[in-house]
Amino acid sequence: MLFRMLIIFVLLFSLACENQRGNKNIRRDNRVKNIPIKAKKVSELVDLKNEKLFEREFILPQKSTTKYFLEDIGTLSPGNSITKINIEQGQDQIYTITQKPLFKLNSSEINHPALLLITFDNDIFAGTDYYYTNGFSIGMVHPKLASGFFNNILAGLGSNAFNTSGIRVYQFMFTPQNPESIEIDRNDRPFAGVLLAEYFKLSQIPARGINMHASFRLGVIGKASMAEALQTAMHQLKPFGWNYQMANDLLINYDFSLEKMFLKGDFWQLSGMLDLGLGSYQTYGGGALQFRVGLLNSIPNGYFPELNPVNDSYEPAGSFWFFIEPAWHFMAYNASLNGGLFNDSSPHSFGYNEINHSLVRFSAGFSWHYRKLGLGLKWTYLSPEFQNAKQHNWGSLSLLYTI
Repeated sequence: MLFRMLIIFVLLFSLACENQRGNKNIRRDNRVKNIPIKAKKVSELVDLKNEKLFEREFILPQKSTTKYFLEDIGTLSPGNSITKINIEQGQDQIYTITQKPLFKLNSSEINHPALLLITFDNDIFAGTDYYYTNGFSIGMVHPKLASGFFNNILAGLGSNAFNTSGIRVYQFMFTPQNPESIEIDRNDRPFAGVLLAEYFKLSQIPARGINMHASFRLGVIGKASMAEALQTAMHQLKPFGWNYQMANDLLINYDFSLEKMFLKGDFWQLSGMLDLGLGSYQTYGGGALQFRVGLLNSIPNGYFPELNPVNDSYEPAGSFWFFIEPAWHFMAYNASLNGGLFNDSSPHSFGYNEINHSLVRFSAGFSWHYRKLGLGLKWTYLSPEFQNAKQHNWGSLSLLYTI
């Protein structure tokens, strides 16, 4: 009997020691009630194309919870480094983390960025002051804008894509070569002002290098665009030719572009793009190539058009690149040249056969990103848009800021 009790005592003592040894792996800090989760060690990274599994030791909170957050671990290839971490934690457990790359997440699982977008175009940067002479836009990308009627009618790459939506307001100004002329020159460009409000949707699948940009634009052309008032404020004397500007008319447009990355290396990317537009502002179709070279740290190959989205949970050490973009478009209709579609009372406009439908565009520039800030500089060349016209070029400045 004594021998049996001795054996039982030894077994209980051994189990107690083993249990105590196991508990040494769990540390608590009772000084703080809500202790953040801190990863100490990564034991294994499995195939990058599949879900990544990590085993880590954690400082444990008092209660069992589940956490979801975004993390850039810096181990995935550029464009695929935004991840979702799902941590299952209990009171006395070893933890397993399931990590999914961005392209395997549903759009609803990703923290959508909130961005402020500003662009400014002017041909004074190229030493001219005619044709497309000034442009300005301000917009915002926000999670609350990713729903509603317009979001549903705009094309996208499906719920498995990274979808973001936003709004923008544009104002464009067009003048002839001699804005001070007191008579209409039928061989020169008409005065025209355009004001547009845009709802846009950006849909991305970084793993396949595909981006889709779709937008719905609604606005006006003519005096209601306030372009005349703006240029008058910018000059000491009002250019007399605004008296002959395009008549007021309604502009409605649906624009669509698709970008596909063909080739890429550590410091360069080559993409192709298709563009289509249908409406009373512009009806066109065409394509472009874009070549980037530089420090492309985790840039998701976004289309904004020369800037890329950055958000709080996605902060590369810094990125910059140079780019060139040759493009060709067939312009079937342009309200700033042909006049409004619903109001034909403009004192000066061109007919269908008087504009050049085949247009060559070439852009080159530089973009720089650091954490929340993005800055872009671009120069654009455009071939003559109508008979007897000159070729034209202008400069652009773009700013992106994460709110």
